[in-house]
This record gives sequence, structure tokens and C-alpha cells, in this order.
Amino acid sequence: MKTKYVLVLMAMMFVISGCREEVTKEVGDTTINIAELNGKREIDKNDKIFANNDQGKHDLLMLMANSVDHYNLISGTMLSTLSYQGQKSESIFQVNVPEYQSYIYLVPSKNEESQVTFRDSERMYFFVGDLVSLNNNLDELTNKQMMTVEDVSKDDSLFKYKDLTLEERVENMDISRVANDLFGDVAPYLLPEDIALRQIGTAYNNYEIKGEEKYLNRDTYRVEGKINDSLYNSDSTFSMLVDKQTGIVLKYTRTTKDSLVEMKMEGISIDEMNEENMYAKYLSQK
Repeated sequence: MKTKYVLVLMAMMFVISGCREEVTKEVGDTTINIAELNGKREIDKNDKIFANNDQGKHDLLMLMANSVDHYNLISGTMLSTLSYQGQKSESIFQVNVPEYQSYIYLVPSKNEESQVTFRDSERMYFFVGDLVSLNNNLDELTNKQMMTVEDVSKDDSLFKYKDLTLEERVENMDISRVANDLFGDVAPYLLPEDIALRQIGTAYNNYEIKGEEKYLNRDTYRVEGKINDSLYNSDSTFSMLVDKQTGIVLKYTRTTKDSLVEMKMEGISIDEMNEENMYAKYLSQK
């Protein structure tokens, strides 16, 4: 009897172990392997210290204008406010640079429907509706006109121009690395080329690097000053926190006498292990 009990117990343990293995495998199917991504595309994390002088400002602008060269996977939540439009928005995002995939979820305000944009190297997917419906298959979503799919080639500009000098980038406004199709409405802050080259630029006397601060457990530089007069209102001022390792903007305020633009990241994850693949979660099985 005792032997029989032991055998039954061992069988139960085997079944439980098998279930655990299956669950682990399922979770792994939608988990991004950051080591594999880093193997596909070499990046480096900035370790320079930026002094409050012309050279320090030059180097900081270059880091910002080429921020995408310093990360492969980035996820987070962004809040933004445009006072002159009375508009507030919240976006939850994930951008996978080596595989050219992204997930941008515009969190709905009251009485609005969810909006989600997915991107891969060949197509863009636009979803509008109840977020729970994303679990349905693609044909059903398109038939109900909740999902539209467009064939759009990836923007190779993202991987160009990094060898140009700061002066060349500032002088030629036709040169841009920003892939709006991949980054969506978080583009101005995850690849802050416009802020670095257009809003601020090389008028180094107009702004100062105030020093280092911690924000969201990351090392940042606080930068404050006046906006470039030739492109924006002459009375515009700005304040921002720039991530030291990557050059992305984690917090930003632009102020004039008539308007206020604010953005802050409420959460950020950069090249972390065990990130859930939001693109695969909703699209890979469709």
C-alpha cells in the first residue's frame, strides 16, 4: 500500500512538473530575449560626463540626436499635456529597434475608444475599439473594421546619418533619423532630434546644463534655457531631463506666455531582461 502511494505521488509530481514546464514555455514565447537583440545590433551606453561648456553641450546634443544608437529595446508610459489645445494624453509603448517592431497604445479618455498602432518591417496595423477585442483573430478584426492593415516599408533613415557632424545635422533640415512610423507619438522624446537640433541647436549661450539628477532610478542631466528664436516663439523657455546613458528625454517642459507643453515619463525600461513582447502578444498568433 505504501509503495502504491509513493508511485501515485511521484506521478502527480511528474504531471505538476510538466505543467510548470509548459507554463514557462508559454511565457517564454512572448518574452523578449535582450541578449539576442543585442547580438543583432551592437549598441553602447554613454559614460561621458557633460560639463556646462560648449564642448559638453555639443556632446550632449549629439547623444540626443543619435539616441537610438544607445538602446535596442525600450518600454514605458508617457504623459503629455498641450495647454493651448486643452489636450492631455497617456501612451504606453514598446519599441524593438533591431526587429523594427513597435506597440503604441493611446490610453483612452472617458467615452473614447482605445487606439493601438503596431509596426513591423513590412506593415502597420491600426486598431480602434475595446482593447479586449485585440484577442480576436486578425480576419475578424478587419471584417469588423476594428483593424486596418497597410503595407509600409520600414524607414531606413533611422540607421543613416549617425556619422554626420552636429553642424551638418543642424544646417540641413532635410536630414532626419526619426522614424515616426516606428515610434509614433513618443518619437520626439525617444529620438529627440528635433529638440536637440531645432529647438536648442548650437546657440550654446542660450541654455545651461544645470547638473545631474535621479529620475525613475536613472541618471539624468537637467538642461534649461531659451528655445532657438528662429524656429519657435522668441519668448519660449524649456526645461528637461536627459537620460545620461541614452540621450532620450524623460521629462520636458516648454513654456511661452500663451502656452505650455509638458511631457513626463511615468515609467521607463531600457534593454531590460524578461520584457513581455507586446507585438507578439497580440499579433504573432494572428
